[in-house]
Amino acid sequence: SSSSLLFCSSFSDCPQYRDRFIIGCGGGGGGDSKKVIAEPKLSLSEASYDFGGVPVLKSEERQFTITNTGTRDLRITSFSPSNAQFTVPTVSDNCSAKSVVPNGNCTFIARFTPSAHGDQSGTITINGDDPKTISLQGSGWLNVWINKISGDCSKISLDVTVTDPLNAAVLGSLAE
Repeated sequence: SSSSLLFCSSFSDCPQYRDRFIIGCGGGGGGDSKKVIAEPKLSLSEASYDFGGVPVLKSEERQFTITNTGTRDLRITSFSPSNAQFTVPTVSDNCSAKSVVPNGNCTFIARFTPSAHGDQSGTITINGDDPKTISLQGSGWLNVWINKISGDCSKISLDVTVTDPLNAAVLGSLAE
């Protein structure tokens, strides 16, 4: 992403930035001073994450850090997930509705709770002065239990049961 610097010669040129001005002196004569807008810059500890396989209706979490590498306080308003299986639990959100000072940081947890078997992907958008998006993926797994292992080095037998946690049905069992 690219950045640009906005120069305003008076408050009336940029009224929307009235609270963000830093006044700098011009070339030393003739009153050509300019006002430069200080900007926040959101940097993430990771731009994407793969949760791997997680049993259906169970959860895995990952902590992310937001750092303000800009020159003005960074306001973070909220998080917006694109897929309900990826969330930011309120109890572990130290960023929403807060300002992060330059060179400061805050942390939040992204949680993956698959509601069905199979691959899932989504994003979490960090809303505020400098919005950013984290790409997430994971896979919902069925429950597999190994009931019994028997045998010797030449032959091993397994007795396993596979269930679907959404309807508590046994999908299959294999014993040899």
